Amino acid sequence: MRVLILGAGAIGASCAFHLARRGIDVIIVERAAPACAASGKAGGFLALDWCDGLPRGPLARRGFALHTALAGQVEDGLGRRPVETLLVTGARSGAPAPGLGPGFRVVERIGTPETTAIVDPARLTRALIEGAIAAGARLRIGTAAALEPASRGWRVLLEDAAVEAEAVVLALGPWTSRLRVPGSLPPVGALLGHSLRFELAEPLPPIVLFARLDRARHGLEELEIYPRGDGSVVVAGLSRPAAPPADPTAVEPDRGAAARLSAAARAVVPALAAARRVEARACLRPLSADGTPSIGPLSGRPGLWLATGHGPWGILEAPATGELLADLLTGASPRIDPRPFDPSRPAAAG
Repeated sequence: MRVLILGAGAIGASCAFHLARRGIDVIIVERAAPACAASGKAGGFLALDWCDGLPRGPLARRGFALHTALAGQVEDGLGRRPVETLLVTGARSGAPAPGLGPGFRVVERIGTPETTAIVDPARLTRALIEGAIAAGARLRIGTAAALEPASRGWRVLLEDAAVEAEAVVLALGPWTSRLRVPGSLPPVGALLGHSLRFELAEPLPPIVLFARLDRARHGLEELEIYPRGDGSVVVAGLSRPAAPPADPTAVEPDRGAAARLSAAARAVVPALAAARRVEARACLRPLSADGTPSIGPLSGRPGLWLATGHGPWGILEAPATGELLADLLTGASPRIDPRPFDPSRPAAAG
């Protein structure tokens, strides 16, 4: 069987990794390069149990376990770093903590090194692609313009060629709806998230901060601070719905967003003022209509599969998404119940 995977972000890379390691003939089609969109710019926060009680809870827990296993299999560990996770605020109540700016206090410990971690999403995605290629997969750079039925299943039309396969996996994130396909697809929205990547001479302690801010003083209400082991720190915030541009590499931050993030981040963690380099970034995260990822076959179109709509948890759930899709596509017994993620569920249609 040949499977075409459209999209080489973390989700598509994981699908390719799991399928290729089962002996499936896999071709990955990506417009620019692996991790060129959200998977190269996300914060990479992992949480074991924050999705418990939601339909996606088992997917998140399985993803956390697979991240731990993957980090042990790759030489550089994919940048995985177990962390304490703290909720901080500018309120007067709470405990002071070293490294916080004047007036900020710890309100609650919301994660431990056993239940929360961070990973470098770009390194993760590239490692999954490399693992898939080592198992026989092929990566092709090109834009998929349309999808149509063919004698052996489906034909994907690229700029200069057509590629056929028995099955096609749509892992294009918020660009899924731009592909011309027979019939309709579940709607996939997009959330534009802004971030800054600070480069420090020395790593900050392994403590992730979720900060509640005073909008009047700081220009925003929430901020997330992810200190990586390589000395970089990703600061994220200021999200809003957005329409994806034609080119995934053309996503740009809103005017003034970087300055607002930078000022707020330095107020919470003054050590960020010593950064030798600061990079402003923006990415689009795919959102399903009901907030639950769509993973599985599309009804009435045999061989057409969907893997998207993960929202802010795409990096956490990527390894488990690839595993679940590979289980379903190859007829193996799934490790988790696939029914909550059925693309044909009524709630996914909006």
